[in-house]
Amino acid sequence: MPYLVTDFDTNDIIDLEGDVDARFAPCSTFKIPLALMGFDAGILHDGQGPLWHYKPEYDARAPVMVDAWRKSFDPAGWLKESAIWYSQVLAEKLGQEKFARYVAAFDYGNGDISGDAGKNNGLTNSWLSSSLQISPREQIGFLRRMLAGKLPVSEFALGKTAPLLFAGEIGGGRLFGKTGTGFADRAAKKQRGWYIGWLERGPRKMLYAGLFDYEGPEFAGKYARGVMTDVLNRLCNSSDVPG
Repeated sequence: MPYLVTDFDTNDIIDLEGDVDARFAPCSTFKIPLALMGFDAGILHDGQGPLWHYKPEYDARAPVMVDAWRKSFDPAGWLKESAIWYSQVLAEKLGQEKFARYVAAFDYGNGDISGDAGKNNGLTNSWLSSSLQISPREQIGFLRRMLAGKLPVSEFALGKTAPLLFAGEIGGGRLFGKTGTGFADRAAKKQRGWYIGWLERGPRKMLYAGLFDYEGPEFAGKYARGVMTDVLNRLCNSSDVPG
């Protein structure tokens, strides 16, 4: 159950458990860099546009599909409900060359966007329990660079992406986060879930990234969100955290 919580301003570790340097596929947490790419490239406009429509052929290339995704989505709904097909359409509109440039410029994890061996699907599937891998510590590094304005994207892209990650109020602060669900063992149906983001408490921020194994009936990302929310609530009741 590795997780890491750090102070945004000082980079000091506030709480840590487990091996936070072991890498795993980012899964739907990769929607954060995808959103930045989409807004920066002018493909995404705001939370309400563009509205893209589901097509049945999208089912075949998604590792998992649920009925709730078989509908039209705008960027706000895409990030909230984590529809895989919208991410894949966005990546295709970026194109292989631009997509690769962004991933490299973001210094994102291992940077491997080759996808599943022999399937030539890196553009649409590399982050989905596939070749692209990132650790909890690297997730926090990415978030720090994003919030500090040190990624090679426009202020417009950051200004449009960050508000769409708002997840409610906890511990006297505003929580921003994104879940992700993948397979630690696809054959055994053992899931692994992410929850990453930041908590704003007054002028200070805590960055967090948690990655948890899960074998229950729900998406592992939902489980991870619950665990990390409990961790953050506990920290907010401590005198040793910022804010």
